[in-house]
Amino acid sequence: QLLNDEHTLRYWLDHLSVATDYYSKLISKMEVHYGLEVSRLDASSFDVLQLNDVTVDWLKGLFYRSFIYLGDIARYQQDITEGSLQAAISAYHNAMMLDPTKGTVFNQMAALLPDKNYSIDAVYYYMRSLSSPEPFTGAESNLKQIYDKNAKRLEVFITEFEGRTSEDGLKEFVYQRLLLNFINLHSVLSNSSSKTGNSDVPAIIQQLESDMTECLSFNLQLLQEVLLHKSVDDVSSLISIEAGVQMLLPCELLLKLVAMTILSSHSLRLQGSSQTLHITKLVLSLCSSTFKYIHDHLWLLLMHRVKQPCCVGKTFLHYMLPETVSATVVKSGHTAENRQTKTKRRRFKGKKIDRRRRKVSNISSSESESEENGVTAGSNGSSSDDSLACEFAENLSEQETTVDLLESLSDSSDKEPTQSHPTNSPFQKGRRQIVLAANFSLDHTPQVVSHMKMSSDEASCEKNEKEICEGVRKMCGLLVQEDCFVMVKIFSDWLQTYPAVIATCAQSVPQLWSHLAQLLNALPTEAQLLSAGLTDASLRNGVQIVSLVEDVALRGFAPFVRCQETINYALPSLNGFEQAVTRLSRFHRLGQYLSNLKTATAFSWNGRCYVGPAQKQAQEADLRALEKQKEETQANLRQSNLMKTMAHLRLQTEVAALQQVQTSTLFTPYLVPDASTLSKSLHFIKKLLKTEQFIVVIASAVIEVLDSMKKGKENYAVRDTIKFLERELKLGNKFLHAQKAQETRHIYKKLPKQDLLSWQLQSLLGCAVYFNTQQQEQATTVQTMVTVLLDQSLIDSLQGGQLEDEHQQKMLEMITTALQYGLDTDTAALFYDKWRHSRQLS
Repeated sequence: QLLNDEHTLRYWLDHLSVATDYYSKLISKMEVHYGLEVSRLDASSFDVLQLNDVTVDWLKGLFYRSFIYLGDIARYQQDITEGSLQAAISAYHNAMMLDPTKGTVFNQMAALLPDKNYSIDAVYYYMRSLSSPEPFTGAESNLKQIYDKNAKRLEVFITEFEGRTSEDGLKEFVYQRLLLNFINLHSVLSNSSSKTGNSDVPAIIQQLESDMTECLSFNLQLLQEVLLHKSVDDVSSLISIEAGVQMLLPCELLLKLVAMTILSSHSLRLQGSSQTLHITKLVLSLCSSTFKYIHDHLWLLLMHRVKQPCCVGKTFLHYMLPETVSATVVKSGHTAENRQTKTKRRRFKGKKIDRRRRKVSNISSSESESEENGVTAGSNGSSSDDSLACEFAENLSEQETTVDLLESLSDSSDKEPTQSHPTNSPFQKGRRQIVLAANFSLDHTPQVVSHMKMSSDEASCEKNEKEICEGVRKMCGLLVQEDCFVMVKIFSDWLQTYPAVIATCAQSVPQLWSHLAQLLNALPTEAQLLSAGLTDASLRNGVQIVSLVEDVALRGFAPFVRCQETINYALPSLNGFEQAVTRLSRFHRLGQYLSNLKTATAFSWNGRCYVGPAQKQAQEADLRALEKQKEETQANLRQSNLMKTMAHLRLQTEVAALQQVQTSTLFTPYLVPDASTLSKSLHFIKKLLKTEQFIVVIASAVIEVLDSMKKGKENYAVRDTIKFLERELKLGNKFLHAQKAQETRHIYKKLPKQDLLSWQLQSLLGCAVYFNTQQQEQATTVQTMVTVLLDQSLIDSLQGGQLEDEHQQKMLEMITTALQYGLDTDTAALFYDKWRHSRQLS
């Protein structure tokens, strides 16, 4: 009511103006008297003054209170005149830089911004005040008032927007719900007990993750098409206007949301609360959404700059270089980090190639002289060919993996081809044949590398290197335009300060590591930064001492106290370009740090890129499958070789044993009986098998004859024979062998099957001739190895000449022909009696 009076209002404004002048002059006088600078005033600024501790503490308190009072006066003036808040913010910022351990300045900042961003700013500063080493006493009650106000606002919001989604055209819906739920989460965490927690927290966090992802995502493909077809001056305005985009959070607000979440995670961890894992998972989810947004937004900025379609699968640097350089240098990975190594290889290999060329020319000239004189190459020539072939093989293998001097030689060889031999024709000397590389020639005059050619190559490499350096600088300039890139250092500091977070919560947000690897692979590498002469300007001896913008904003932040201990805030700050380079270097160190942990992401040295858990698991699965397949192949190969070796040794043992028995007893090791012998003299066959000194071969024709003879009651002996053969063959009797299809020799004209006995004898003798000739090929002396066991009646008729018809005449001719191959004929009974008699004599 007093301020409604014009006279009182003027008096009040004059009083505030006088107070402002008083504190401003006081600060100026103290600044001149002690030689201090307000713009760089820091707690360490008083260390250079030769004053006692009591005077220094009094001086610090004087400046601190003066800045607080100036901020309060500016806040009162703003409330009356509705002017700018910048004066109050500047004064509070000076107080915070002077002493961030006191929570008073944060409480005053919260009072300055009570309703900004749905009270998110006020909650942030109140939380900073309460987490300070010297918290402000009234901050807790002030924060509780905001929590109560937000609860009522959230109820109204749920009632008003119940059943609606962001697809209904309400652009503010997701944004407002995100901020209100964010304050509600911290309200629930502050009201819940430190041990048991609250069951509503997981549901709220799940909703926050969904809203954050939606607020930080946009239709990249749609915006790419718009950029290519429209003339747009500002990418940010395009993102906020174009269809398919939800809502983007300002970088300053995003920093406060992340800081609030990290601070809650830190406080809950110190309290030992069960909600620590949930809130930590929310921080990792914010990391994932931020990395994805930075990656997509940088692609839009890049496309807006180069005015051409860009493929997201490639690196940013690919589009910052000319087409020739990006195709030859960036794609093949020729950077300054291995330039000197490749130059040394080329020089060494150049000398090596010239030496090989001289060898080739000398050999070719000596060959031409020897051909003219009619001299052939001897053993010495073949040995020199072997060494030359080894050198060529080494050269061809090295040519596939490295870029050597042969590429420069190919042009000259194409311009001046030799007349005697084509460049890729085989060079033959004696029995050896060597295929020369395409860049080699057999001309007697060795090719000499031109110094002009080498100088042009070096100039081209230097030009490409300059283009790469310029492209890296342009890319760092593009990072200056990305406001959210400041979040990279915040997340890097948090993850490296608290490695236990990665160990406990790495698998809770798997998409984080994929987005991190995607962003790391798209940005210029640390080696490319070094080749461009760009380094982390904030470091001195590997320790950060120069502050960045985010370091100043989070000065005195409780979770980052350890990583801010070495920072000197009184030093001049870096410019925007240097800060972008510093953040990029710090981001790559984060990638290396995570790769060394081998828990979340990894660095692939083959592809020279970072891989996330999905790609890492796929690669590990492929490697395991290849290893398993390799082991199975090796096991099968070992088993096959072992089986072949065992079979070979077994056959050698059997043959040796049979040859020894045959030598001592003069009995053939192989017996080939006919069908009549098997059916009538089966008991003799069984006795011969039991001796284990003979192999009884059953011809396939004998099986067919037995099968045709088994019908009828009187042929029970044939059926017993068939059962015996089946049983022994199934049991695997190694002294009973069934004829295979290839185990036969056609020594006569093939007979028809109508005359069964003649056809059986023909097949029987063919099988016997096969086994006899096979054994004679392996033996040193020719001898009878097979005895054909025939029926007694057939042998008597053939020996007595009692031939009844022409079929018996054919049978006699077949036996006579078979005897020429070293076969023997006998009956089963006589053969067994002879063997038994010989055994009795021995």
